[in-house]
Amino acid sequence: MNLPLSLGQMDAGHRADTPVGAQLGTPGAMSSHYLSSYESEPGDGSDDWIPADRATARHTEDVLAEKTRSLRVINRLGLLLLKESSLDEVLWLVAKSAIAELGFDDCVVYLLDEERNVLVQKAAIGAKNPVAHEILDPILIPVGKGIVGRVAQTGKPENIRDTRAHSSYIVDDDARLSELAVPIIHDGRVIGVIDSEHPETDFYSDDDCELLTTIASMASTKIANAMTIERLNRTILQLKQTRDALRQGEERYRMLYDLHPSMFFTLDATGRIVSVNHFAAEQLGLEASALIGQNMGVFHIGRPSIAHRIQQCLAEPDRLHRWEVRKRLAAGREIWVRETARVVAGQDDEGPSIFLVSEDITENHELATELEYRATHDSLTGLSNRREFETRLEAAFEWVRNGQSQFALLYMDLDQFKVLNDTCGHAAGDELLRQLSDLFVEQVRENDTVARLGGDEFGVLIDSCTLPTALRIGGGLRRAVEEFRFRWLDKVFSFGVSIGVVAIDGGIDGVEAALAAADNACYAAKEAGRNRIHLYSESDEDLLRRRKEMRWVTRINAALEEGRFHLFAQPIVPVLPDVDEPAHYEILLRMEDEEGQIIAPGAFLPAAERYGLSVKLDRWVVSAALAWMEGQSGTPTEHTRYAINLSGHSLSDNNFLRFLTETLRDTAVDTERVCIEVTETAAISNLTKAGRFITALKELGCRFALDDFGSGLSSFAYLKSLPVDYLKIDGAFVKDLANDDMGQAMVRSIHQVGNMMGKRTIAEFVDGADTLAKLREIGVDYAQGYYLGRPAPIASWTSDS
Repeated sequence: MNLPLSLGQMDAGHRADTPVGAQLGTPGAMSSHYLSSYESEPGDGSDDWIPADRATARHTEDVLAEKTRSLRVINRLGLLLLKESSLDEVLWLVAKSAIAELGFDDCVVYLLDEERNVLVQKAAIGAKNPVAHEILDPILIPVGKGIVGRVAQTGKPENIRDTRAHSSYIVDDDARLSELAVPIIHDGRVIGVIDSEHPETDFYSDDDCELLTTIASMASTKIANAMTIERLNRTILQLKQTRDALRQGEERYRMLYDLHPSMFFTLDATGRIVSVNHFAAEQLGLEASALIGQNMGVFHIGRPSIAHRIQQCLAEPDRLHRWEVRKRLAAGREIWVRETARVVAGQDDEGPSIFLVSEDITENHELATELEYRATHDSLTGLSNRREFETRLEAAFEWVRNGQSQFALLYMDLDQFKVLNDTCGHAAGDELLRQLSDLFVEQVRENDTVARLGGDEFGVLIDSCTLPTALRIGGGLRRAVEEFRFRWLDKVFSFGVSIGVVAIDGGIDGVEAALAAADNACYAAKEAGRNRIHLYSESDEDLLRRRKEMRWVTRINAALEEGRFHLFAQPIVPVLPDVDEPAHYEILLRMEDEEGQIIAPGAFLPAAERYGLSVKLDRWVVSAALAWMEGQSGTPTEHTRYAINLSGHSLSDNNFLRFLTETLRDTAVDTERVCIEVTETAAISNLTKAGRFITALKELGCRFALDDFGSGLSSFAYLKSLPVDYLKIDGAFVKDLANDDMGQAMVRSIHQVGNMMGKRTIAEFVDGADTLAKLREIGVDYAQGYYLGRPAPIASWTSDS
């Protein structure tokens, strides 16, 4: 039997020999390319609380740690139970969980037979089944006999600390000195027992008993349902074989059929309801007798129709068919259901029928819809985000290529937005962006798309229009912003907006080119005096690009030659307190301008990446960082771990990979102190090269981190193909985490999946004590943000390390 992966390979239970520090033991991962994880004002944080009674505090921490471990075990088991369906899969999962999560020597799961008088061994891992295969010669224990039989009889758990003092102890192979047995109870009745024995006396604690009892309770419904389904399948098989078997089992089948918490239907080949269980009738809001004879299509919404699905089932009668569909209830309410259908052959002259099982998944569907919305919309304004805007822009290009329509792109940048942020703070700036977003939506047509592209930049995709229409809409947007007045406390502000307009009519090739052209046109509008519209034309593209970006190319090269690039660092700390491990830092890049002012990378990196300077900058950062680490030998920071950010261009550059591996081999720095970090977007743009790059560096001992993880719905899909060590959770999910239920759900999901895959998690944008407390509650491994430390010159951290 194939067993599922261990639930807790990174958290193997309280008897694991590996200390916590060694489990964490790798450098924390880092934020986006050279950027601080969170560039806003820090939280108000307070000094650490020092308990008066350290012994009591330590005991409390131990209790909380044990409870946290228990909750994590229970949570992970619950997630895996949802994925299992067959009885064998559930039973072997429970047995393996007791071994992997609780540190037991063995675990055996017994189930009562149909007559409820004998316990039958169904799954065993450990000493009683060392190869962890299916049970060929199961142990049978009568109810009431031995410790296991007594638990089945009384329905109460027993923790035998010394079996020698219990004459009822049964020796089935080698004698053990401790035994823990708990009942599996469903609907008030014992259906089985989970048993574990150990060669040492007094091995099992009260916490073990409590946690194993909880596991049995969690699994009971799944086991009972699986047993019920098996009984139903046997009953259906008996229905096919003989009518006598149908008469003998009809009463029990009807009870199971009617009371099962799923909607059961039997349909004829036309979709007419032949039978229905009481649960389904209650869910639909009608009497069962009123449903008989009705066509199932009455309750289905959307296409394909139920008639089409039935024809698909009849065309492939030997397989299960599954689909999700909306269903209309009698009261007018709509629900989403997941339906499973199987063709049942008719008897005598009867034609085939369809056995249909419907499960209400409305809550899950709404959650999925919300997650999809969050992935395609800006969290601040509710507008489409840049990724969704680019998707719609690509669709517009496809329409244009097929000669079906004409579109226009508007790129808008607010004028003097920085004045408001500097004067009133980011809260005022956020509120302005929300109000202006509503204003933009009011000014465009219903089928147009408004998106926030980043910061105070917005895009509008104008659907099916001529260029004059686009200019008219752009003019309306400009006037609306000009006439708008923003009030914040006792101040009133007015703004303008610079707009670049590009016709999507075949003259521009692709999304990237269109956005670059619109950005250039917007820049030209600003350069011409702001608060105006500039129509893009090919003749001014080169001039605008040189004005905006070549200036940075010259400045970057000059800064490299004159030694005006500097290494900054920001700390990454374990979320759990009192973790003994080396200090972790992310290395960040800063540029010093001609007047000695420090410039953040967001100003010069876009030009560096466009004109091929990003690889050159990465080479400088690698060399400077390793030189700094070598220079710390013999100082308090000689064991400090650092993460180095790389651009997507370096990730796909074979020459850079050769340079990096040679540099790492030549350095005296322990490569285990080095973590290479790239963004999720850079990694998935070329999975093959990314995988090769990561593998080569990990062979040298380096660690690897994915930054901005979770920003896309496909994040988990490719994760198994990238052997990374750390997942840096996208800061959009962490910001204001304490007040964001959806953000908490996303962070928890990423952390749980990451830990199950053997990867550690790091939360960016930690801006306050409440956010850190929520991360600690979820179990995230590391945290980074202004609340924990601002970016500063790397040398300034030496005394604090």
